Amino acid sequence: IRKLSSLRKQEWEDVILEMKSSEVDILFFRGISLMQRGLYDVAMDALHEVTATHPENALAYFYLGKCSNLLGNLHAAENFLRAACDIIPADPDFIVNLAIVLEKQKRQTEATAFYRKARNLRKTTFEKDSV
Repeated sequence: IRKLSSLRKQEWEDVILEMKSSEVDILFFRGISLMQRGLYDVAMDALHEVTATHPENALAYFYLGKCSNLLGNLHAAENFLRAACDIIPADPDFIVNLAIVLEKQKRQTEATAFYRKARNLRKTTFEKDSV
């Protein structure tokens, strides 16, 4: 995702087509590209299509949460980020973004608990990688 997201619109589309990606992958990356260009509402349309056909796609929920947060819809952002965390509970990026949204909602106690959880997950991962 990071490699493709750093490419310009036409470049990422060419790369993903060369990879013989599925239509849902193309739609997902289109959503990411739109989000990175600040077109959050349109990005959300593409990402909603992904989750409609692939409700197990945690990254689509994560990016829906990010878009909602950037649009100021904190309730929706929280719901999308919780959905991502339900699918992949040990992803520190998902958890930190959820904590950020909770903090914006003045729910500091919950936010702090999620920040700690993310820190502990990162620490555990770092320790495993160091061995």
